[in-house]
Amino acid sequence: MALGTTLLAASSWDIVSHPVIMAILLTIGLVGIFVELLAPGHIIPGAIGVGAFVLYFYGQIATGVTEMSAPIIFIIGLVLLIIEIVVPGGIFGTLGAVALFYSVVAAAKSVALGLTALAIGIIATVLILWILYKFFGFRTTWSRIILTSKQNNEEGYTSSKNKKHLIGKTGVATSALRPSGWAEIDGKKQDVVTDGELIQKGSKIIVTNVEGTRVVVKKEDEVME
Repeated sequence: MALGTTLLAASSWDIVSHPVIMAILLTIGLVGIFVELLAPGHIIPGAIGVGAFVLYFYGQIATGVTEMSAPIIFIIGLVLLIIEIVVPGGIFGTLGAVALFYSVVAAAKSVALGLTALAIGIIATVLILWILYKFFGFRTTWSRIILTSKQNNEEGYTSSKNKKHLIGKTGVATSALRPSGWAEIDGKKQDVVTDGELIQKGSKIIVTNVEGTRVVVKKEDEVME
């Protein structure tokens, strides 16, 4: 009886090993984690991403495809990415990404299946992130969905409307811009985004454009050159 129950439970996880489901879970996982990394603090995107990866790995373990080594490597990669947020530099981020991708492939039934699912997941993730960045900016997108806190002028925030006057204004990045983040401009905290470049916290920035709710900035010294 116990053996039959175990086999039934294992077979119910076979669907997770289907290439299409694997690609979907990887896409959800990658989008959630990268949105959290690019616009940290919302928690929900990261939690959804981690949840998708938990389903991915548990499905492979339940069907006997892989053992605990793959998810352990994944966790190590996730920790390295978190360290990259705290101590920017690129090394921890690169090692973390490699560990994440390796663990995903190692957990699959075959290298070919793992690489295929990962490739589809990466392409879909890049497309989704590009859409979010292009039309909304990562931080703005999730703040609209989650509404984590009320941001008003008394707290040092400014409305997303009527920001054209900020073009040409200079300020200081109060967080790392990856490419979105926060900057102090005219004594007020602004939600800003770059054109893709990474700007370190404390760097002097200048507003080059305002596109709807997006306040686009560059390093001040780059514009002045």
